[in-house]
Amino acid sequence: MDKTYASLPRRAGALLILTALTAMTMTAFSGTARAQQSEDDITALVDDLVRDQLEDNDIPGAAVAVTVGGESVLERGYGLADLETETPFGSETPFLPASVTKLFTTAAALRLVEAGDLDLDADVNDHLSGFSVDDTYPGRPVTLRHLLSYTSGFDDDVYRWADDENRGLSLAEFARKHEPGRVRPPGETSVYNNYDFVLAGLLVEEASGEQFETYLADKVFAPLGMDDTRFAAEGEVPSGHRPSGNGQAETAGHLSPVTPTGAGLVSTAADMNRFMASMLSGGAELGLSVAPPMMSRQFTIDDRMPGTGFGFREATRNGRTVWFKSGDLPGFHNAFALVPDLELGVHIVFNGDGRLAAETVFAANELVDAVIDHFSEETAASEDFAVRTDLSRYEGRYVPLRSSESNFTRMSLLFSPVVVTVEGDKLATSGLSPDPAVDRQRWVPTGDGLFREENGTDTLFITTDGTLVHSANSTEPYRHLSWFENPAAHAVVLLAGLLALLVGLIVSTIAIVRGIVHRHKGALTWALRLFTWSAGAVAAAFLILTGLAMADENAMMESVLTGSPLLTAMTVLASVLLIVTPPLFIAAAASWFKSDGRARGMVGHSLPAVGALGACLVLVSYNVTLLGV
Repeated sequence: MDKTYASLPRRAGALLILTALTAMTMTAFSGTARAQQSEDDITALVDDLVRDQLEDNDIPGAAVAVTVGGESVLERGYGLADLETETPFGSETPFLPASVTKLFTTAAALRLVEAGDLDLDADVNDHLSGFSVDDTYPGRPVTLRHLLSYTSGFDDDVYRWADDENRGLSLAEFARKHEPGRVRPPGETSVYNNYDFVLAGLLVEEASGEQFETYLADKVFAPLGMDDTRFAAEGEVPSGHRPSGNGQAETAGHLSPVTPTGAGLVSTAADMNRFMASMLSGGAELGLSVAPPMMSRQFTIDDRMPGTGFGFREATRNGRTVWFKSGDLPGFHNAFALVPDLELGVHIVFNGDGRLAAETVFAANELVDAVIDHFSEETAASEDFAVRTDLSRYEGRYVPLRSSESNFTRMSLLFSPVVVTVEGDKLATSGLSPDPAVDRQRWVPTGDGLFREENGTDTLFITTDGTLVHSANSTEPYRHLSWFENPAAHAVVLLAGLLALLVGLIVSTIAIVRGIVHRHKGALTWALRLFTWSAGAVAAAFLILTGLAMADENAMMESVLTGSPLLTAMTVLASVLLIVTPPLFIAAAASWFKSDGRARGMVGHSLPAVGALGACLVLVSYNVTLLGV
């Protein structure tokens, strides 16, 4: 016993103890009252915000789950779950959590690690029996640790993952058929990738000897009492929506053999609260070595930046660590967050894309932030002073590392680079903010490649080799482009080439008609006219189809998963242009000599051929041909 307290008179000691107990009781009562007040207020806050979001974004319905201290404080649905039957969205209404399923896959894999049936750091090929991952980087195998932290280095390719041809495949068959290339060494950086969890789910099957769906039902959902969470069959999938005309169209692309990534899983707000409560309390129902590593930093590109856990990505809000997971499928958009310091979990799902899916995704994140702010004091904007340094080396264009090296979706890089410029003693970025309404941000350098958002709390880090990481999403880094990789220049070359072919189409059409009327002869002349007309017609059709595909961004994203005649036609047309261009170029070159050096003839013959060549170079480099499908 401390001598100071031992020397106090007995009455004084008793008084001191009574005073301490009273203070503790009052503090506990005060804390309980504040917590109750917060719980009472959260319903009003969420009600107002979600209803506004549904109306502003033209979304049919939503569901929100909030848990605090292991107790559900909110489970509520909003709007409609089904427009045809006008079924209200409730706390027990099924929805698709999409990629939030990756957290369940992670929990299943870590259960098997705890049991000694899987090894986090063993080559995945040690567990795979039907095929093996290519040894692209000798001595640097892909491991389960890499898969769960998004550091495997696989290419990002989900084209036609949900088409009819894949429906009958097993998970093992799909994994073998759709294995993407390895485009960077494992462990180098964290880049979100769906195939990581295809393999992680397959490892669960191999190690457990059970189908993935069966193992999750018995070993993850049942212990947590998640009785309404299951993998849906054909005809059992809840309706997702996207605006179409004056109403809403039902979305597709929800079923696929890739169940570990989120395809086909159905859950409810009530079950999400059960899962969040378990994770925040340590996840003992699943095993003592499951929840803690999921919510511990497993990788970061720099210790001063958020990184990734297992399944989660790390973020900060009001100075507190947040473990976050989004989940998106056509017509469903989820945001899931755990804040261990506050014993707080929050999940929201929208059952519609809204007018623009990016705005709906941001709305989900806004609600998560609002709930976290409600239970914690908002952090004031940083007032860091700029560190004097040469910022010019950071200038340029950056594109996402999460872009396919193998299929035509790479074409999106032509229109979505992040541009970094220097403004005085600060950096400015455009195209980086997760808020579609904010294009430009300014960043204060704080030293050694780290920047903090001016009048904000986000951070930015740029490595010496040109990798840019944004704290808003640490699993989607960007790389700095060389001058010859400039997508803006490539877009100009492509559009100029296609426009030149359109001009050639008009001129050659007139020339062909005149030639028929006046019975012009000359095989070379007719060959040039016909090849010019053919290339121009292909260019015109390609531009029309591209415009139709880009007219509805939400439908375009669905088509990437399911495939569509429109996208196939685009790649076919690009391939036809690739075939027509060589003879066009040869005919044009031959005509140059025939023109006897006359500038008008040489330019007229050259323009469509050069335009076709430039367009083909861009289309091939961005995989917009059958070679890239």
